Amino acid sequence: MAIEYIPLTTPKNIEGVAIPYSPNTLYICACPVYSGRIAPLAMERLKALNLQGIEDYTDNPTPVVPIVVYGNRAYDDALIELSDFFEAMDFIPIAGAAFIAEHSFSNESMPIAAHRPDQEDMNKIKHFAQGIAQQLLSATPLVSIASVLKGNRPYKTPSTSPALAPTVNHALCTECGACVEVCPSGAIKSPFEVDATTCIKCCACIKQCPEEARTLDTPVRKKLFDLCQVRQEPEIFLRPMI
Repeated sequence: MAIEYIPLTTPKNIEGVAIPYSPNTLYICACPVYSGRIAPLAMERLKALNLQGIEDYTDNPTPVVPIVVYGNRAYDDALIELSDFFEAMDFIPIAGAAFIAEHSFSNESMPIAAHRPDQEDMNKIKHFAQGIAQQLLSATPLVSIASVLKGNRPYKTPSTSPALAPTVNHALCTECGACVEVCPSGAIKSPFEVDATTCIKCCACIKQCPEEARTLDTPVRKKLFDLCQVRQEPEIFLRPMI
């Protein structure tokens, strides 16, 4: 069994990416949640995917597992949105899940889902994977699970926020370029040059900076810190085996 991991996180990752399409392959797609929806940049990249040969299998849907990851607030309509996207391309969602990871705005003074996924989360992820394998190895036909996934249509309108980007402490920055490499939107042209209108406030540059030279000051952090103290648990959706 061959496993291929295809990252779509940064502009560099997606240059010239072509994904062979086959009904004999299981596709697993995980996307981050922004304001209860699939992150706009993630959806943009999914729509731009080059699925080679998909037109040859329109009568034979291929299985997919949509997964969303959120920072302990809520995933709202993101999972059903991702499932709908793949169903529209003749995939068949055979399972789905919503998992929790440390929030982008989490820091030492205001931790939000810090150190997640933890071991308890990983145990549930393992159970999820085992359930998918059981389905694929069974003799029963694959059935869409889309009707039981949580979410609403029409999808919620995501909230908007003013243009904002992390600031740089020039005394600490060594211009190593780590921030440029991890920026999903390409907003960081150089360590000292950031396009706030393109920045998606994911804070990847802050978390990856070896000198802790980057910070993002926003009142939203305190609001989320107060709102997200109750631990949310992963939700998995598997078809019951008869």
